[in-house]
Amino acid sequence: MNWRQRLGAFIGGFDAGQHHRRLRGFRATRAHVNALIAAAGPDITARARWLVRNNGYAVNAVESWAANTVGDGIKPISKIADPARKEELQRLWLAWTDEADAEGLTDFYGLQRRAAREVFMAGGGPANLLETANTIGLPLYARQMMDAKGRWIDLMTEASILPVNKRPRLAIRLHSSN
Repeated sequence: MNWRQRLGAFIGGFDAGQHHRRLRGFRATRAHVNALIAAAGPDITARARWLVRNNGYAVNAVESWAANTVGDGIKPISKIADPARKEELQRLWLAWTDEADAEGLTDFYGLQRRAAREVFMAGGGPANLLETANTIGLPLYARQMMDAKGRWIDLMTEASILPVNKRPRLAIRLHSSN
């Protein structure tokens, strides 16, 4: 034992950092977590999904975590002083939340809940970008392009992993260019 280990043993330290009889045969990997996830991630995700489908405790854990993480969801509060503009912005926001799900299964708040469930089970949730241009105030559109020979339609989407937000105040702020 080096001097730090002896000092830790004298003071008490962390039990997991000790070298007593109970932990003498324990050999933890020193591989980086990203390498471990890349190697075993698909199997772990499949097992987690299986547990959620087949175990009441697992589904309760996922639902509880998602409900406590998302709560009522992101609800922006505008700092615009003009009440009429503020009301119009709120109306546009509420209209958009109803159309946010391209599949039409839920609204924006349901998407947040689905993303939280995916973060709990798989470590990340897909957030698809549907490109829109010059469609302000119009319903959601996806860009579709036929391939050069007219055999299939290519939909422009982007899959991005949604990180766990440890600073939610940054996501809540709404900035106005006016």
